[in-house]
Amino acid sequence: MEKKVLRNMQVLKDEGVQFGCITVLSRLNAPYIEDIYHFFEEIDTSFRLLPIYRTGYPMQQEGLALTNTEIVDSLKKVIVLWLASETDIQVLPIQDYITHVVRRLNGRDRWRRYYDKTEAEVVYIVDTDGSLYSNADAYDFQLCHGNIFEEPLVCMEKSEKYLRAVEAAHNRMRATCGSCHFYGACSGYFMAEATPEQREYDQEGHLLCNVVQPLQDFIEEILVCSGIVEGDLLLRGRMMERAGAPFTA
Repeated sequence: MEKKVLRNMQVLKDEGVQFGCITVLSRLNAPYIEDIYHFFEEIDTSFRLLPIYRTGYPMQQEGLALTNTEIVDSLKKVIVLWLASETDIQVLPIQDYITHVVRRLNGRDRWRRYYDKTEAEVVYIVDTDGSLYSNADAYDFQLCHGNIFEEPLVCMEKSEKYLRAVEAAHNRMRATCGSCHFYGACSGYFMAEATPEQREYDQEGHLLCNVVQPLQDFIEEILVCSGIVEGDLLLRGRMMERAGAPFTA
């Protein structure tokens, strides 16, 4: 299967067709994360790292899913490689985290933005029976927006269950994002749309941002310690461009 995928990727490259790739990050390939990065760097292809976490049935991912700490450790290695690279490949979600950090360090109010489900729902999950859910609430019927076979979206956005999903998302943001120094540069989307599998709590039951915040702290520490953020706006602009975001000095 891997050889067939590689052959098909080569066909796309030979035909000049732009494409990206998704690498599902699991316990099996996490030890080779640096090799994975170098592979995509060598073929000059952007890609996304998607940690495996969601299951179709109980115990399906037993032995494959990574803890949040393991996800952070793996992505830190990619961050170090990306920052040292001369290529312009984009790596999701790394580029998003770097963009947020540079926005914060740039200190400009125009970067401030906050996720609002009622204005910017990004992902919908549709069950086979037509039931519609937010990404964070897939298949939880208590938070189902409605049914796409029975009513238009504009009506579903007024339903009691949809408004309940909105309130739950905004509560997650208030619990974790309000005290975070990245909030505004980081919209809060990651916590608002965190699925039950992605939510982690401390011993007192407080919701934690245990992937995005530590990675953004790590990126900020690298940029500050390297001196990148203190005297070279052009270099900072280059960081933004490589991360796929516009920059104005």
